Amino acid sequence: QTLSYLFGENCSCGLKEIIVTSSIDLVSRMFSIATSLETITFNSNVTTIPDECFYNLYNLIEIKGIEKVLNVGNRAFYGCAKISTLNLSNINELGEKAFYKCSRLSELIINFIGESTKDSKSMDYLIDKESCSLKKIVVYSGALVKNTFKNYTSIESINLKFATDTIPESC
Repeated sequence: QTLSYLFGENCSCGLKEIIVTSSIDLVSRMFSIATSLETITFNSNVTTIPDECFYNLYNLIEIKGIEKVLNVGNRAFYGCAKISTLNLSNINELGEKAFYKCSRLSELIINFIGESTKDSKSMDYLIDKESCSLKKIVVYSGALVKNTFKNYTSIESINLKFATDTIPESC
């Protein structure tokens, strides 16, 4: 269920923080009416963040307890303009445009760049150049492809935690 189940569709929900203490299955746009939401804390094992789960939560600053997430859906964090750091180093699948319009995202720690470790892509798959303010990226596995970081001018530090024999053209 989404929060509108509790508060109604037209509720101007002023929630600033949500703490989830038991296992829960997240759903698409689950928190959509909570546009004032700044912090979400998961005190349970959350392993999947579905498509558009945190879509347009432009005041969301922090999500705690997502270190064990394995799957992130398409546009999962789309429009989360105030999130500055995300650690998703255990993921197995990463959806398209997962971090689009995350304009203050300055540090991203991920297992790979692309859909999976076997399907590497350029950063365009994950985050848009126009709103990107990424300063530091840490990548634990996968491979680099042509144009991986091309035109991502805000990036100051790339830490590859995997061995690579070649750096592709225009990487």
